[in-house]
Amino acid sequence: MRFFKKTFKEPLHITISVLFTVLILLVGFVLSLYSYRKTTHIVISATQCLFKELANEVAMNFEITYGPVTQVVSLLSYTEAALNGSTIEHHLDIMPLFVDALRHTPAISGIQVGYKNGDYFIVRPLSSDYARTLFAAPEDALFVFDDVRWADSDSGTLQRIYFNRNLQEIKRLNPVVTDYNPTRRPWYQQALESSSVVSTSPYFFYFFHKVGVTLARQVNDGSAVVAADVTLEQIEETMSRVSFSSSEEKVLMGRDGKVFVHNGQFSSDGETTLPSLEELDSGVLQYVAGNIKLMPGELHFSFQGKEWIGMVSELNIGHNLAPMLLLLVPADDLLVEARRVHQYSFLLTLLTLGIAIPITWFISRRISLSIRKLAEEARRVSRFDFDSSIAISSRITEVAELVSSMQMMQRTVSHFITLIQSIASEQDFETTLKRITQETMVVSKADMVVGYLVDDEQGMLVPDVVMDRRQGSIDATILSAVPLADFLLDPEKELTPSRIGPGQHDDMGGLAGLLGTAEFTVVPIPLVERGGNPIGLLLLLYEEMQDKGELANRLSFAREFSGFAAVSLETRQLINKQKQLLESFIGLLAGAIDAKSAYTGGHCQRVPIITEMLAQAACSSRKGSFKDFTLSDEEREELHIASWLHDCGKVTTPEYVVDKATKLETIYNRIHEIRTRFEVLKRDVEIEYWQQVAEGGDREALRQRLEESRQQIDDDFSFVAFCNTGDKFLSPEHIK
Repeated sequence: MRFFKKTFKEPLHITISVLFTVLILLVGFVLSLYSYRKTTHIVISATQCLFKELANEVAMNFEITYGPVTQVVSLLSYTEAALNGSTIEHHLDIMPLFVDALRHTPAISGIQVGYKNGDYFIVRPLSSDYARTLFAAPEDALFVFDDVRWADSDSGTLQRIYFNRNLQEIKRLNPVVTDYNPTRRPWYQQALESSSVVSTSPYFFYFFHKVGVTLARQVNDGSAVVAADVTLEQIEETMSRVSFSSSEEKVLMGRDGKVFVHNGQFSSDGETTLPSLEELDSGVLQYVAGNIKLMPGELHFSFQGKEWIGMVSELNIGHNLAPMLLLLVPADDLLVEARRVHQYSFLLTLLTLGIAIPITWFISRRISLSIRKLAEEARRVSRFDFDSSIAISSRITEVAELVSSMQMMQRTVSHFITLIQSIASEQDFETTLKRITQETMVVSKADMVVGYLVDDEQGMLVPDVVMDRRQGSIDATILSAVPLADFLLDPEKELTPSRIGPGQHDDMGGLAGLLGTAEFTVVPIPLVERGGNPIGLLLLLYEEMQDKGELANRLSFAREFSGFAAVSLETRQLINKQKQLLESFIGLLAGAIDAKSAYTGGHCQRVPIITEMLAQAACSSRKGSFKDFTLSDEEREELHIASWLHDCGKVTTPEYVVDKATKLETIYNRIHEIRTRFEVLKRDVEIEYWQQVAEGGDREALRQRLEESRQQIDDDFSFVAFCNTGDKFLSPEHIK
């Protein structure tokens, strides 16, 4: 605890340098932190905006993709006459209509028609390498035509034909068995339940092996359903085009939690079912799926010690489609630039600090040099060393004012100490009051000062000392006492100067004899003891009018000096009263001693008189061994007190100590207690005798031994009683 209570002190230039360094570091830290936070806010806001733009772009791609497809499906559904043919040749006849739709709508991966009996045909473009490889297309093939016929309810046959750009048949494959039945597909069933174009949720295409949606509409007579397949390749490209971080997570999924696209790639990986978030190979997505309820809005959470931010957007694009876009990015990846700016700001702060510290050190050293000199002068003043004056110059206003104040303080303290020493050295009360009055006149520069003492019995102020600047000391008996009520001697209230004319002199205890016809400014300064009671008054008189400011400065010092003067006077009074009290107490004690010892009555009063006579004779002697003997006032007082108290020990010494007759005597002679113990020993011997007789011992022999024991005990007691006598001296034989 002592360590924490220790006060550490450092030089001013070090303090200024440290404070300036701390200030620069603090400002740099605050600015750097503010810049980092603002940059972080801007980056995160910009990222959120990019999230929203990506979501809007994905939604727009959906709209751009599905808008024309919807029109194509709707128009084809009205060609019911062309669609009602049941043979493959009839289906090939309407193929140019489908091809024309495919050419004008590149987003469509296939246009198909399904019938109630399970028959089905589809036309697909072979414009991509993936499609040509998937369907093993010949070199010049640009379209593939699949036709499915159901002869019974168990299986169907698939006929595949390839066409070139001009719709000329290139190759026809042999029919194969298939279990594909359009009436069992969701798009077919949804279309039968609606009179408008419907859209399925994204799913895995049976033939095309990609994730997409199907838009379908039944023809007016309900005999068939026209549908168009649209893959999510365009959405995949859109999501891949925008990247926030190498650790980002971008997921397009349905309301049921099934994932369509993950990080710009189809999530099925060749499987026929779509995975959920929990099934993806991503720890953060698995954490989100298990701990966060996905609702449209912003996300902010911690995972494995890293902060993640993101957003969930619901893409309301119509056709009963409402997929959700989930975007997640590590905050650290987004804030790389913000941290770089933060580091640059910190380095700039350090650079500024490196330049500022030497400059601050140099300036603070110049400033502290004058203050160090002033501190040394202050230490000299504290040691009461006033041999040399303060000579320090500075261009700093505050330091220059401090130098001036220090110079004034040095002069004031020096003068005040001189006054204190001169007053404190006085032992006589009257001399002390005279010295106080004289010094008050000097420090206040008054023309005259009158010193009054309070007479408590009469309630008057009695003049005791009068000091005049020109005449010196004046006999105070020419003045009369003044009622105490004429002056408000309250130290808590400020006594203001007043100007009195010739007609008012007589009202102040005969001051007319001193002041004559002159007009004076009168300032009363009370002398108040420690208890707050007035013991006197110093009346300052100024003949000329005084400047209020200058007079206030003089009176301020005079009033402070009067406080010490009052204490000095009170101390002298207390010392005198203490001596009187001691004299009275000693006399009382000596009288009590004389009264106690009647045979020496008057002895304590006679000894001081004889002692003082002997001391005076020794001091007056100019011959023999006492020719150089002398006593100071203090020594005479000590001898006087010692002579009065030379017999004071008799007060506490008991009479039985001073006047006792025997050695064992106190209040009574304790020899009788010893006698009792000897009687107990005699009783014990007699009891022993009777016990032995009862046991059958020889009565005569026992009786003789009993008498001998009694005689021995009586002799021993007689010897103790002999020793107890006060006037008996023991011989060596007795001691032995």
